[in-house]
Amino acid sequence: MIEHAPQTSGADRFEDIKKFFEDYIKVLEAKRIKLESFRNDPRFSNEEIDRDLEKVAHLKQLFEEKLRRMSPEELKAQENGKITEAIFTHSIINGDMFGEGTEVIIPSQYDDFVRKVDLIVAAGPEDPNIERPDNIRRNIFGLAFDFCSKAEDASKKLGDTLRDSIVRGYSPSVKYGEFPDKGKTRNMWIAKVIIGADGEAVADFADTLVNAIKSNPNVSIKEIARDVLAKHPIKSIVLDEIMSQLIAFRNIAYLCDSSIPIRNQLAEEFKVEISDNPKYRQIGAMYHRAYKLFSEILETQKIDITKMEKSRRGDKISSTIHSMIGHISDPDKKYRPEDFLGRTVQKQ
Repeated sequence: MIEHAPQTSGADRFEDIKKFFEDYIKVLEAKRIKLESFRNDPRFSNEEIDRDLEKVAHLKQLFEEKLRRMSPEELKAQENGKITEAIFTHSIINGDMFGEGTEVIIPSQYDDFVRKVDLIVAAGPEDPNIERPDNIRRNIFGLAFDFCSKAEDASKKLGDTLRDSIVRGYSPSVKYGEFPDKGKTRNMWIAKVIIGADGEAVADFADTLVNAIKSNPNVSIKEIARDVLAKHPIKSIVLDEIMSQLIAFRNIAYLCDSSIPIRNQLAEEFKVEISDNPKYRQIGAMYHRAYKLFSEILETQKIDITKMEKSRRGDKISSTIHSMIGHISDPDKKYRPEDFLGRTVQKQ
């Protein structure tokens, strides 16, 4: 029986959460994929790796300059965002959000800064009979996460993913991949989604988790994390966000493959050129496969989809995501181009 201590409040509450997850961030950073480890991989030249390292250094410098220009309030919001990312990562790793046997990979700084991937998760049953391109992970469901802690961030990041990937006919991908059972990969296609929850919901979950860990010194962190996550609405919020995006991105990719009108409409809204060699059908197939396997994960965990949908209603970030793609995330509906015209995602 796991004891749940009373929650703390005010500054003490934030400091407890901050200390626990600042230490956890250091653990995650130590596990991050390193570009240097790809030096002997024939798919990467030393010159290319050097260029990517220089690019990362340049982007880090720009980011540090941006931090120096921030107000105290903006710096605290930035710090809270980093801690939120660690909280979600901890929940995925220790709370078994996607079931047992989930692989979690901390991407390289290149993929973090350039391809906007904060975390990679591989889960789901193996299916050796599915034929797929070599650059798509075989026999397993993969997700790339970009975390957000504010509604406006969710709006921008979701719009960026649609504009830079789906609408243009380019699949989201991870340049430097490394998996325990698959080894190193290059430009691996992966279904990317945006996840987040209101700051108060995240703080409430983190506070409950930290207090439970402190109150149960003889119980494993993993067991505590599973118990806390299973009882908190944040799990339903995140799972619902993922499901809706997998369906919507699949639908957009499939319609772009078959419909010039919707393709041109989206290109005009997002101010982008359409790829000369689009791969919409393959992108749609990737998201569809991710959706089917994700559905199996929810069924295995006996997740109530109705409960997921109810949880989103009071959360600003989840509501923002659904306001942008909710009208195209029905898994059973056969969408037509006219379903999109005039109702596509808001301009960024």
